[in-house]
Amino acid sequence: KTLISESNFLLLDEPTNHLDMQSVQILIQALNQYKGSFIIVSHDRHFISQVANKVWYIQDLELKSFPGNYEEYEYWQAKQSVSSASQTDRVKPKKSKIKKNLHKKPPPGGLKELQKQLAKLETQIETLETQKREIEAKLADPQIYGNPELLAQTSLSFQTNEDDLQKVNKQWEELALKIDLLTEN
Repeated sequence: KTLISESNFLLLDEPTNHLDMQSVQILIQALNQYKGSFIIVSHDRHFISQVANKVWYIQDLELKSFPGNYEEYEYWQAKQSVSSASQTDRVKPKKSKIKKNLHKKPPPGGLKELQKQLAKLETQIETLETQKREIEAKLADPQIYGNPELLAQTSLSFQTNEDDLQKVNKQWEELALKIDLLTEN
């Protein structure tokens, strides 16, 4: 009813929340044919990617605009993350502090032992990433959302996996830095 009225501006807050897939597709078609302007607030990425031609986002407590669709925005964000990560990689921590920490606890077995530990952590990371992909596949299955208990269990598994993966990645980074320091000397 709203779409066929003579209004030229719509403000839609989570319009797909209570719609089935077919209704969402109909709404997408209607919005793509709509001649006026509209602002949509939504967490439904598929829906946004189908109708948005400009993305507003909040960064540093400011509302900013990206002049493109959602996929282009995601790609741009990924590039921004990679470039900021490479800039932080350039800023290395002071070696003196790291060396002090390294000499506090000399590794048993030396460099070879550290390399074995690093390989073990790499195997753990691979296992956790495989588990993460499996859990993500379960979360992508629409049938899981019909069973709240299974959804809660799967969501908890996902969060636990994410926490474990972050922890093991941090351990790997610290160990790789120690090995790097040992091989420099």
